[in-house]
Order: sequence, then C-alpha cells, then structure tokens
Amino acid sequence: MSATHEIDEEYFKHGGQVWVFRNSLYLIAMNEEIIIEVRNSEIQKLILSMFRFIQDNSKKIDVNALLRGLIEK
Repeated sequence: MSATHEIDEEYFKHGGQVWVFRNSLYLIAMNEEIIIEVRNSEIQKLILSMFRFIQDNSKKIDVNALLRGLIEK
C-alpha cells in the first residue's frame, strides 16, 4: 500500500531540500552551498508542523490505484 500527496507547486519555487533523521533535521540549499543542521527539538517540531500542514491541505493520491489504472489501459 502506498499513498502520496500532490502539493501545489507554489510551495516549491525554491531549490531547497529538507532531510529528516531521528535526532536531526537538515535544510539544504545546494545552489547557494548552504547546509543547516537543526538539532533543537522545538525548531524541528516547527518545521515538521509546516510540512504536515501542507500535507493536510493537499490532495491525497492512492499511488497503487493510479498505477493499476495505467496498467489496465
């Protein structure tokens, strides 16, 4: 089973990336050669909450159903 969220591209008009690990979060802007490591749990919660908000307000897609539909055609 797999599901994903389709998020409006206006949220991603940047070259940044976010990597989340167990005890740290990395904000990466490769075009500006910047990597910021966030270990503060309160800042991590803030950033992750923003991404949860985006997911909660985006269109959820059942990827498996989409793939089955493409295969059946």
